[in-house]
Amino acid sequence: MKTLHQRAVLLAVCLLVTCQAHCSVVIASNPLVFPAGQQEVIVSLRNEGSQPSWVQAWIDGGQAQTDDRHPSLPLRLTPSLSRLEPGQGLRLRVFHDGAAMPVDRETLYWLNLLDMSTRDGGNVPKRCQRSRIKLLYRPSGLPASADDAHQALVWRVRSRNGHPLLQAQNPGPYVVNLVAVAIRRKEGQLIGRALHVLPFSKQRFALEGLDSELPANAQVEYSYIDDRGVERGATATLQQ
Repeated sequence: MKTLHQRAVLLAVCLLVTCQAHCSVVIASNPLVFPAGQQEVIVSLRNEGSQPSWVQAWIDGGQAQTDDRHPSLPLRLTPSLSRLEPGQGLRLRVFHDGAAMPVDRETLYWLNLLDMSTRDGGNVPKRCQRSRIKLLYRPSGLPASADDAHQALVWRVRSRNGHPLLQAQNPGPYVVNLVAVAIRRKEGQLIGRALHVLPFSKQRFALEGLDSELPANAQVEYSYIDDRGVERGATATLQQ
């Protein structure tokens, strides 16, 4: 078993090398759902590169500096550091430590993977790539369906510091994972990058060229990620 000192050394060495866009170690699905009452969830990884990789994994609650050794996080995982040969798979065990969790809504965590490909099969990383994947803790008995949660979003244009923004209000208990959003008008589409919308909350998005003078019943076009990790398209009417 690797000591915390050895893990720290590997991470420190990795931070000294140049990060590349390609990641050798891939994960089976995104997002990940942890149903309440289940003892653990298995996350499958596989090294699809041509060189061995060290994989460090941890969970945070939205702060990039928080890892799975932080005592306040109710979701943990094991193993936190592993070496994968080319073509080799790995099963991460995510488990709940029994701490109380909200029962009326999903809670969003993040699973972090640091893929450290080695040089010539040794232990010195030559390339590092960090991935962050949504991990949703889902209480039992929530109403309706997670895949239909996007339909409950209420879309409006709101102003912040004099700048109009597109706002999505989520009145339901599920996290809605958005990918892209656009408003169609005669002059063309206004396109912006979208984020997730937490339960019972609002999220605002900047769309280049957006103004408050939009026609009544303007259509919002957006894409979202369902429970199986599939991106799907949908439309909604902009509310006043």
